[in-house]
Amino acid sequence: MSKQYYFLVPFILILGCFQQTTFARHIIGGEITYECLGEGSRANTNLYQFQMDIYRDCRSNGALFDSAPGAPFFATVTIYANTDSLVAVFEIEEVDIEFVDPNANECMQVPSTVCVERGTYTFPRIELKNITSSYHVVYQRCCRNETINNIVSPGGTGATYSIEITPTAQRTCNSSPTFNLLAPIVICVDEPFLFDHSASDKDGNRLEYDFCLPLNGGGPNTTSPGAEFGVAPNPDSPPPYEPVQFQEPMFTKDRPLGNNGSLTIHPETGEIRGFPRQQGQFVLAFCVREYNEQNELLSEVRRDLQFNVVTCVPFVDAKVASDSVIGGRTNTHFIRSCGDFDVALLNESTERSRISSILWEFYLPDTTIRGNSWDYTLQVPSAGVYEGVLIANPNLACGDTTNINITVTPRLEADFSFKYDTCTISQVEFQDASIVEAEGVTRTWIFGDGNESSLLNPSHQYELPGGYPARLRLEDSNNCIDIKTDTVPYYPRTQRIDIALDDDDICIPDVIQFENLSEPINDEYTVNWDFGDGNSTTSIDATHQYTEAGTYTVNVEVFSPTGCRNLRQYPALVLAKGSPTAAFSYTPEMPTSVQNEVQFFNESIDALFNNWKFSEEGESMQVSPIHMFQDTGLYRIQLAIQNNVGCTDTLVQFIDVIPDTRYFLPNAFTPNADGKNDTFVGKGSLSNLSDYSMTIWSRYGQLVFNTDNPNIGWNGLLYNTDNPLPQGVYVYAITYKTARGEREERTGTVTLVR
Repeated sequence: MSKQYYFLVPFILILGCFQQTTFARHIIGGEITYECLGEGSRANTNLYQFQMDIYRDCRSNGALFDSAPGAPFFATVTIYANTDSLVAVFEIEEVDIEFVDPNANECMQVPSTVCVERGTYTFPRIELKNITSSYHVVYQRCCRNETINNIVSPGGTGATYSIEITPTAQRTCNSSPTFNLLAPIVICVDEPFLFDHSASDKDGNRLEYDFCLPLNGGGPNTTSPGAEFGVAPNPDSPPPYEPVQFQEPMFTKDRPLGNNGSLTIHPETGEIRGFPRQQGQFVLAFCVREYNEQNELLSEVRRDLQFNVVTCVPFVDAKVASDSVIGGRTNTHFIRSCGDFDVALLNESTERSRISSILWEFYLPDTTIRGNSWDYTLQVPSAGVYEGVLIANPNLACGDTTNINITVTPRLEADFSFKYDTCTISQVEFQDASIVEAEGVTRTWIFGDGNESSLLNPSHQYELPGGYPARLRLEDSNNCIDIKTDTVPYYPRTQRIDIALDDDDICIPDVIQFENLSEPINDEYTVNWDFGDGNSTTSIDATHQYTEAGTYTVNVEVFSPTGCRNLRQYPALVLAKGSPTAAFSYTPEMPTSVQNEVQFFNESIDALFNNWKFSEEGESMQVSPIHMFQDTGLYRIQLAIQNNVGCTDTLVQFIDVIPDTRYFLPNAFTPNADGKNDTFVGKGSLSNLSDYSMTIWSRYGQLVFNTDNPNIGWNGLLYNTDNPLPQGVYVYAITYKTARGEREERTGTVTLVR
């Protein structure tokens, strides 16, 4: 929806409070076109339809499109006759907004922060009288992005979007040309780009293309936004319009991307070619001019744009594993193959999911070699420099090519052999067997034991046996290095067999520790031990237990890992003597604090000397002693014996002397005060009792007496008071704990006699 105002209304003033955010720093381009729909309803008039397209950076924090919901202004467009006669002001209340893909290169991925929208403003149809001067349709807005690189004071520079309807165009009811495509708002630095920026003309007139000057308009005045230099002039200023001021001499109208970045437009086709070398934001304008057969200018459409030159990521990027890379996307991978005429090439191109085919191409002196596998091995006839290319997606739109430079140096292959007498301690002789076609070669022998040599064919003495990783390192004048590694199994025969024992005079079944002191030897040698009693083992050191008395000869046999053998015999090395066997018994088997005298019986075999120990209560040298224990408890009894050859044996047993708990009860008592059997009370070792309880009941189930003191008995009275109970049989129940805490229970009957 829009409103049309004629020159009787000089301008529209929109009231409100406008802040800095009303600047149109979001606008990055636009153009105005028109279509003549035929004669108007009045004589000598034409009916016109105008359209304005404005492009906005939707990632910025600038204002919205004018006329968009929430925007501070409606878009106002002004029509002038000639250069000073105001015809009409349009307030366009609606705008159609759509997202526009900013990427002009389908093979590149632009940064995700880039966002472009197009706002389309459609004017109401308007009748204009044919006049002898031009009409100018104008929309102005301030300001441009402050980060623009190629113009002076971009933050205070606005934009004018206008189109002219010449008298010739009015007379012939001509329509302006329209650009077929949106120009590439985002282009990739260090990447060539090609774009069809042609336009179409419904009248079939001749079109010419070139770069033109972007026009300034409006200003940073927010106090009076509708004024001539306000952020949204209302009405828009009449022509002529001042162009923006480029940062000369680096940037000009024809070099908007700078001196080091090329940009051209074909004057007949509108094709744009460019190669930006600098990242940034750049303002430029494209013009298409329309001429009739008489070469009269009919109209000029000016597209004002902001180019964003950014670093893009190619969807397909040809790369090869290399030593170094020189150049940007049009680069060269340098590879050095040291002495190897079969050059393995590792393809590191990305993204592999987007690559459907591969072409390797190498230019040898007499032929061109090609291959299609992902990785490739190039076979060259000799040392030299070979050039080629890797093409990802050959003959496809989204492909990429990288150059390859391969330097193959003369052969340098390290190799060597060695020899030594495996059964003697001797030097190892190394023989260089390398293939050396390069110049300036240095050798370094690394023997694996911390020693080195630079001789051609060195000899080396290893101090200890082992498998040594010997290496020969070659380096030539091209800084090419080749290394050969081989393990030298240096295991000479053991020259001296020697062992040590912790004891060679033992009493069976003692264990002997044998320590192997032979040289040279390590864990990789095999040692056979023969202990002389029919037993053997294989280990460097050994442990053995003799079970029978006798004199034993020990044999030690050593094999090196290379098969060299040495043997030594130790005659009568071990004297194993028989040992006595200690044994004893005793009675009583369960001594108590009352029956505390114990008789011990020595049952040992081959015992010449005896030594008894009764815990801390004493010792005895008797064969079978008697011992009286002084207290209750657990006693450690040890018998140590020795035979006539000095071998010993020891036996330990434990005897538990139990506290005596004796408790006797009579079966009748006579409480007649004659001093004899007057109470029913227990006798015995009462001091060893604890947790004591006695209860007495009549035959009718009446409790007549109870106590927890074992020294208090029943005197025949009810609860031992003044009420005598009748003669008869009574039931008792007694519980207590013994000295070891064992609970005992006694029940029975007692007869009360009067």
